[in-house]
Amino acid sequence: MRISKNFRMDEFNVSASHPELAKGIPINIRPAIIALVVHVLQPICDRTGWTCKINSGYRSVELNRAVGGAVNPDGTPKSQHCKGEAADCVFMKDGKAVPIIDVLKVGKELCFDQMIAYPTFVHFSYTRLRANRKMILYNSSYRGEKL
Repeated sequence: MRISKNFRMDEFNVSASHPELAKGIPINIRPAIIALVVHVLQPICDRTGWTCKINSGYRSVELNRAVGGAVNPDGTPKSQHCKGEAADCVFMKDGKAVPIIDVLKVGKELCFDQMIAYPTFVHFSYTRLRANRKMILYNSSYRGEKL
């Protein structure tokens, strides 16, 4: 299913570290993925001409556990990936990864919930359930330039 010019639904059914656990996207999760694409990911591609590779999109509870994703104190998933609200993205230009700082500079102009810089990708999230917080965060492993 094509979501936009640059994105298909099946691109969000991936896990770079545990591909065997990417077992499909439930119907009720798809509207959240569509919103993430429409409000954040496609606008980045449109503004820059970049393409985007999704390293991790939707995560089942099992996949979230396997990758060490965020959990609540009671052990239930906290990660926005489990709601279809988040994706870990590598933006590409001419076959090369765009520097993370360049992605952050473009992303900060959009409406998003979280934008988290990692050394090799940016985590973007967007929610339809409340106001988006526009939180810009840096994973402890990120050593690059900050906004």
